Amino acid sequence: MDRLRYLALNNEINSSPGIKYLSRRKVREFTYNIFSTNRDLLLSACAKLDSPESAIRLMTPDNYKEGTAAHMDVMCHFHNFLAAAKTLVDHTRCFITDHYKNTPIEQAYNQKISSDIANDDLVRFVQDLRNYMLHKALPHSSISINIKKTGKINSNNIKTSVHINREKIIHWEKWTAPSKKYLCNAPAEIKISDIAMNYGKKISDFHNWLDARINKYHAKDLAHLEFLEKQLRLVTSGQT
Repeated sequence: MDRLRYLALNNEINSSPGIKYLSRRKVREFTYNIFSTNRDLLLSACAKLDSPESAIRLMTPDNYKEGTAAHMDVMCHFHNFLAAAKTLVDHTRCFITDHYKNTPIEQAYNQKISSDIANDDLVRFVQDLRNYMLHKALPHSSISINIKKTGKINSNNIKTSVHINREKIIHWEKWTAPSKKYLCNAPAEIKISDIAMNYGKKISDFHNWLDARINKYHAKDLAHLEFLEKQLRLVTSGQT
């Protein structure tokens, strides 16, 4: 193996725009994964109480402690989900400002935020609810069971959920206009799992869009990095 050629290529790879981009992309992925992991943990905790069989068992007097623990688990993960959502918002904004100031990426990002995110009712509600939960109080939550009158009681006509009570929070003076609109159109009992799923889908779509846009912006850098890595493999194998 040509050691001088190997060292030269290795140094060129480590200082290349492509590898620098991949390194900072990895850091951004960590923040997104913190959000998505908290979303999944919240949905998993909700699933225990959204299941009729499980909810009915946990709400019986004999299982009071276990049911309370399951309810508390949902609220714990809901808190973390809301905090992670705001963390992702702030980190993404800083990522764009620090690395793509005055570039087409910043312009596209700002336009996308303005058109799809900034005034979206659900997005603003989640961000405001984060402030409510972190700075005021836990939103009032409870578990409900609704049974349709079909003459039979089975899992097909029993609906359960863990939800927050709209009327308990709607009079907070710090809701933004989009959040007020969301609350006015929301049911009296807002399912926490619906918030997590619907908000998670919007944010996932946005970040997939952003990743694709930035990857395209760095296409030449990534192609050059791939070329250098191929050359390094050839040197390592003794083919050059």
